Amino acid sequence: MKEQSIYQKQWLSLAIILLLTVAINTVVIYYSFADYAVSSLILISNGLLILSLLTLHWFGQSLLKKAESKTASLLLENQPVPKIFPLLASVIQRHHDSLQQDINKIKNLNSELEHRALQDNLTSLQNRSAFRKHLTEFLQQEIPLSKHVCALFVQPN
Repeated sequence: MKEQSIYQKQWLSLAIILLLTVAINTVVIYYSFADYAVSSLILISNGLLILSLLTLHWFGQSLLKKAESKTASLLLENQPVPKIFPLLASVIQRHHDSLQQDINKIKNLNSELEHRALQDNLTSLQNRSAFRKHLTEFLQQEIPLSKHVCALFVQPN
């Protein structure tokens, strides 16, 4: 079964309200006036009711779409969600906080793994990978011409 959006549900509820309102209005006018002009009065009254309910529905739906659009744009910009929808805002904030905690855990784990990868297990000194990393970083720096750098590598046979 396809899930209906909030807008489809609003149109369905409007149709039900319109049917009930027209039926009640017709009954009230028919029993209130024992006149020959009842049919035209019922027609005019029902038309005004339908027009006013459609206008009210359109206005409410446009406000809801504006609020939804504003909330979506703020979420995309990573801004705090306004309290237009308090329940939605609290759920989004909880998920945002949980996501931030997960990101921090991953960063800490990544930092720890990088430290372990650059350290010798036996001596707890920096290993060859750390040396290469630091040497590469050093050589990529812009060094003024007045400074001279010399590197000596000794490799046993």
